Amino acid sequence: MAKIRVLGEEVARQIAAGEVVDRPASVVKELIENAVDAGAKSITIKTFDAGEKLVEVHDDGCGMAPDDVKLAAKSFSTSKISDAHDLFRIETYGFRGEALASISSVSRFDIVSSHGEDGEGWRVRIEGKSAVESAPAPHEKGTTVAVRDLFFNTPARKKFLKSAITERRRILETVLSFALIDPELEIHYSDNGKAVLDLVASQSWRDRITAILGASTMKHMVTVESDASPIQLRGFVSLPTHTRTNRNHQFLYVNRRLVREKTTLAAVQEAYRSVIPYKRYPVVVLAVDVPYGDVDVNVHPTKLEVRLKHPRHTFDIVCNAVKRALSAHSEAALDVGYRSAHSPADSGRSPG
Repeated sequence: MAKIRVLGEEVARQIAAGEVVDRPASVVKELIENAVDAGAKSITIKTFDAGEKLVEVHDDGCGMAPDDVKLAAKSFSTSKISDAHDLFRIETYGFRGEALASISSVSRFDIVSSHGEDGEGWRVRIEGKSAVESAPAPHEKGTTVAVRDLFFNTPARKKFLKSAITERRRILETVLSFALIDPELEIHYSDNGKAVLDLVASQSWRDRITAILGASTMKHMVTVESDASPIQLRGFVSLPTHTRTNRNHQFLYVNRRLVREKTTLAAVQEAYRSVIPYKRYPVVVLAVDVPYGDVDVNVHPTKLEVRLKHPRHTFDIVCNAVKRALSAHSEAALDVGYRSAHSPADSGRSPG
């Protein structure tokens, strides 16, 4: 008897969902990405029970026509790419076509959208894997996605959720990651009916970062800039006298996508190697823009990791730009002398 079998569609969808959706914050991330790609200028996020009972994201983007709403939650349906060549020049957040399908397979899913100004939209409701409603519905231009009872049909996965406090924190971190890079984006986030975050649009990136990280932190930050073609770098880093015990306040973006990119992390750490203690980390908000064809964002299911085509060149640009920014400030020019004999020789390297 054959031991190899083809998995059923339901099991396959739930496996795919596990790669994309592991907690409510994952849902929030995917839905915000779709909203930003749709050109939204204002996004409202509502959660209940830290997202376990409800994650709702409303945007004022371009919206969708009824035929598109009907297809939006089907596997591998996307408006972002059309063929394999497009995978090597990704200019949007979403592109794989599995996010809504994965989310809808492990929740009671509701999407309603309108692309016109007449207030007429279309609603699709899905429970687990089956559409239970597809009908006209009133809705202003834009899209609202409501995800209820996350993991209701996969109780084993539900058991791995952390405490409500932890899940709320993860959601807030996710929302802030988008707010930090896009000062013109208005964002409102509430949990259990209580406002958690209200950010109005700002024309100044510095003002947006100050609103999130606080004025007490921003006063210790210096500007980093570099236009070493074809890479552009901009952002802010803290002085050596203002560091943290972890990397929780390091936000590194590649083409506006928050990522864990080892080259950039290592470059920042190297720039500080002789002026901060071992296992201390600066506050960092850096945006690295590279040609779309020079970065592969298709190496991780949740797109948190990317692969750079020219990592050594990027390392040199980032490291040198941060060093220039620090040395230009009198407070940073002091050699604190933390590199003592007992410090590990490789303390400047990024962790694996």
